[in-house]
Amino acid sequence: GLVAGGGRGQVYAARHSVFGSTGALKVLHPALHADEGWRARFNEEGLVGTQLKHPHVLSARERVHNDGRSALVVDLVPGGQTLEKVLSREFRDGLPLVAGLQVFLKILQGIDYLHGKGIVHGDLKPENVMIEGDFRKAETWTPKVADFGTVALIANPVEIDGRPAVVATPRYASPEHLLGVDQIEVRSDIYAMGLILHFLLTGRHASNAQSVRAAAERVALPVPIVNLVDPPEALIAVFKRATAMEPQD
Repeated sequence: GLVAGGGRGQVYAARHSVFGSTGALKVLHPALHADEGWRARFNEEGLVGTQLKHPHVLSARERVHNDGRSALVVDLVPGGQTLEKVLSREFRDGLPLVAGLQVFLKILQGIDYLHGKGIVHGDLKPENVMIEGDFRKAETWTPKVADFGTVALIANPVEIDGRPAVVATPRYASPEHLLGVDQIEVRSDIYAMGLILHFLLTGRHASNAQSVRAAAERVALPVPIVNLVDPPEALIAVFKRATAMEPQD
């Protein structure tokens, strides 16, 4: 059955016809599959995903081919719910501080693992974090960082007029990401993690930018942390450092 769909393809819950094991099948959109560059990116995503083994990272098991189409078999997260969906439904004003920081640290462990392998995610956002556990009890959550399509884009950029195109989620993109995927680095993920921290604790996105132009206007200003009651000074310091406008900061 269909679990999710987007511009690059669809994700299905699937069962192995011989062994009976379950998994998720990520299928590249037919129009993109017809393009050699996108097929290369999809293969790169699979190559990266099959090398990852961490409790807070969603691993890929293998690449499969059938009837001229390619798919990635990835771990199936029970419930198939993202941080975006769970928080928006169950904790509209954000998680309590301690629970929120516990979830944040688990996501951070997954990102630290990726960076230790020299991998920059490049598209961190609440929609790319899967949640396993009792959705109403944040202390039971096991978050898993998912979707490594941008990793493949960094390796094989989409070019327009000879320059890498800006392929970004506007409200979570770092200032340097808006200059092109070739500008993404480890610190770009740190910027996005600062925005995820904001979402976890307030239930609101720090930015509502829907376009690259709107995002460019947003990143030219310091990111305010809003709707957080009596935040500890140390937390604010971490947030401000993570979302600094200049990468070197």
